[in-house]
Parts: sequence; C-alpha cells; structure tokens
Amino acid sequence: MRNKFKLLISCFIFIISFSPYALGKLEGRKVKVILDGRVVSKDLEIYNIKGDEYFAIREASKIYGARVVWHPVTGKVSALMHNDKLDFYIKSTKVVHNKKKISLDTPNHIISGKLYVPADFIFSEHFADFTKTDSHWNDETGILTIEHRNNISTPRFYSSIDSTRIVIELTEKIPYYFEESNSNRIFITFHRGTADKERIKVDDGVIKEIVVKPRGRQVLVTIYKAPGAGKVKKSLNEDSYKLEIDIERTELAGEFVKHEVLCPEPAAGLAATSAPVSISGMDETELQNIPVFTEPDISGTKKIVVLDAGHGGEDPGAIGKNGTKEKDINLSIVKELKRIFEEDKSNNYEVILTRTDDTFIPLVERTNFANEKKADLFVSVHCNASMKPKSNGFEIYFLSEKASDSDAHATAVLENSVVRLEGKPSKKRAQLQELLWSMVVNEFINESSELCCFISQEVPKRIEIENRGVKQAGFHVLRGAQMPAVLVECAFISNLEEEAKLRSGKFKKKIADAIYEGIKGYERRKNILNAKK
Repeated sequence: MRNKFKLLISCFIFIISFSPYALGKLEGRKVKVILDGRVVSKDLEIYNIKGDEYFAIREASKIYGARVVWHPVTGKVSALMHNDKLDFYIKSTKVVHNKKKISLDTPNHIISGKLYVPADFIFSEHFADFTKTDSHWNDETGILTIEHRNNISTPRFYSSIDSTRIVIELTEKIPYYFEESNSNRIFITFHRGTADKERIKVDDGVIKEIVVKPRGRQVLVTIYKAPGAGKVKKSLNEDSYKLEIDIERTELAGEFVKHEVLCPEPAAGLAATSAPVSISGMDETELQNIPVFTEPDISGTKKIVVLDAGHGGEDPGAIGKNGTKEKDINLSIVKELKRIFEEDKSNNYEVILTRTDDTFIPLVERTNFANEKKADLFVSVHCNASMKPKSNGFEIYFLSEKASDSDAHATAVLENSVVRLEGKPSKKRAQLQELLWSMVVNEFINESSELCCFISQEVPKRIEIENRGVKQAGFHVLRGAQMPAVLVECAFISNLEEEAKLRSGKFKKKIADAIYEGIKGYERRKNILNAKK
C-alpha cells in the first residue's frame, strides 16, 4: 500500500511539473535543418529561456533519429539510438551517457509538458558521439546542418585498360565477410558498419553498378559484375583501413574508350595563332623577358596537371547563406584531387597546385604559372552562384569569347569580377596579361571541349546532382593557357542544399573522383587515337 501511495505521489508531482503553469508557454524561432545535404521539413525551434538557448528534446530527437522515453517515477527522460542511451534528469544539470556523468552549464527545464535541454549540449561532442553525427549551428541565419558520421565511406571506383579498382575506406578496423557468388555478384558484409544508402552506376564493361545498403548494425555492399569481368583480387591495407578490390578486364569488356562522348562545337570568333602576337608599347628587351610558350615534348615523361583552387586570400569568392566561403571549398577539392593522383599506381602524373593555402593570386598569374610549368592540363575549380536561390547543378566550361547562354555569361562575369581586387597592374603584369589574352589556340580549345565532356559524363555516375553539362564562356583565368584548360563549377553555393553538399567531405571526394576519372578517360582516348595515327 505504501509503495502504491509513493508511486501516486511521484506521478502527481511529475504531472504538476509538466503543467503549462510551471513556467508558462514558450515562443521559439524556427530553425532550418539540413540533414545530409537535404532540407528537412520537420519542425524544430530554438528557445530562449532565462537568456540561454534551448531545444525541446522530443523535437530535436526526431531530427536526429532518436526515440524519447519518459520515466515519471525516476524523474528522467531517455533518448535511445543505435542501442545507446542518454539520460536527462529533470530540472538538473546532470546527463548520463553510458554510465558516464556529464554536467551541463545550465539546467534542463520542464515547460508546458516538454523537456528543454541546453542548445550547447546538442552541439557538444557528447551528443555527436551519441547520434553519430556532426552538427554546425549558424545562429545568425538560424540554419542547423547535420551530417551523419559513417565508418564506411562511399565506394570509389577507378577504371583502367586492364582492370577496375573499387576502394572502400574505413575509419576503423571493421569485421567483414567477402563472398563471390555464381550470379556475377560480389557481396561484402561489414559488421558494426554505418554507411549511407547508395546506388552507384559504373557501366565500364567490368562493373555494372555498386549498391550500398545499411541493414541494422550491418552494411551490405553488392558489386554487380558485367560480362567483361575477370579474376577478382582483394586486399585490406592494415595501416589506412582501405579495402581494395581489383577486377580484371577481359576481352568481353570491349575497348575501354568512350567514343560516343558528344562535345559542343566551340563558338566562332576565337583567334587561331601559333605564336604570340606583337604587343604594342613593348621593346625587344621587354619582349625577351616575357616567356614564349610552346607545346612541350612530353614523350617518356610524366603528364603535368596544374590544379587551380579558385579565389583565395582577400577574395572569398561566393559566400553561401550558411556562411560557407567558396575559396575554402575549392582548396579542399583540389587537395583531395591531388591526393587521388598521388595514389595512382601508374605514376604517370605530376600534380601541381597554384595555391596550397589561403593566398590571393591574380587570374593572369594562375594561367602564367601553368604555362611556365609546361603543364599538359589546367583545371580551375570553383563553386557556382546565382541570384536565383533555386539554381542548382554541376557544369563545366572551356574558353570562348561567346558564352553558351545568358547563365554562362553571368557565371563568367561573376568569376572575372575578381580583377577588381587586383588593383592597377604593374607594367610587367599588364604586358603579360595582354600577351596571354592574345594567345588563343583553336587546337587547345577543341581539346578543352573534349576534356570537359569526359569529366562531365563521370559526374552523374557518382553524384545525385543535376548535370547542366558542358558550356563555354570568356573566363580570364583560361585565356592564354597553352594546354587544354577547363573551369569546373562543382555546385551552386548560393543554393542552401548544395551549399550543405559542398561542405560535406563525401561530396568533395565524389567531385574529385569525377574530375580524376574524366582526366584519365580523356588521356586514354588521346593515347589510343595517337597510336592509330
């Protein structure tokens, strides 16, 4: 009888504490949530309680995918997720995670039947460990960006003449089971794995597609082989936790060159010159001090690829609604791309960056740098922006004085506007600029257009993004390049969802993979065509 009476009293106290009269009804401000690169429609508000910011734990838990359980007798609320538990104690600064006590800077509050927890805790490493996510809160814009942490990366694939390699990166050593079936499929089951659900189209004659499916505390990766698939060899790098699967290419796969790539014809109006034109106002001595660039003899040497991270230093480039600076995204992508090239076991490439840190470099000096290095390819990496907030997608450009359309013209104007930060050029830079702008060679324009097409066709295989295709416009950074030169617009940083994607390490890796594989495809086709001459 006494125990029943205590239970009734506890429940009565609990109900009273949840009464709307406890502290009064709260008014919050709406939070825009971007979860794994997508805007979610679930309601979430942030509340000011006695000068501090709070979230309702039930609302926050729905966003993060946790389940909330109330315990009226013990006076606590539990959030459950991934066979894990967080215990919040009512009107207390105490939180318990895996029997570990955590002290909050400000106490939880009960208001109108809801438990509110400090926003600082939701953004803390403790909550990140519990939800297996990384969160970024922008108080100025009211945007909460959440990205799930995975211990299994998106499979990356690299096709070559002899084989196709699939690389799965792990953040830790995870038990896995590898099985080859008789139905042209390979199954890899990762125990205690977490990953995004994905379907990756390959269609290179060896592999049709790769499918990733999370199943509870397991992840199943299925590789669908094509008729041209041969022997399979796998290895796990114990130091970097990389699972590498090499699948041999047989004669049934056919010739590995994409002859069906369709490229737009370059617009008319480009000058065709094989040597620099004369520059007014320069004497013979000054002309000798400016390098004359010729196509290098690269037989028996590595291909030199110059990667240019657009903007930098006092030039942030476009800035997204969530405060993301284009210059930082561009640098991250080219560094990732350089890493992929350096891991290329063919050892056929030397990759050089125009900038390796947050440095401002005038446009003309970027092109001149590539020419001085006698680069075989020049790739300038950027993020797009538009006054239309819903503009989205990937696109890639080669040089033309005539833009493909009004959007292409607007993009070129935006990217070229950096010249206002360069100030009045010195005499030498002005002369160099005039020289480079006059050096437009149709041979490189046509090759640039083909390189664009090879890169563009790799993007939809890896990324769920609109492919706006190959375009042309008058970008200053491409003028005077004495090699095939392209400018990549990875996505629209002015689009809230695409800004979130650009911040994501997964997206940046996929973009880098697409550029890398496009370059490799372009070089393969070029080599085969040269061999047939």
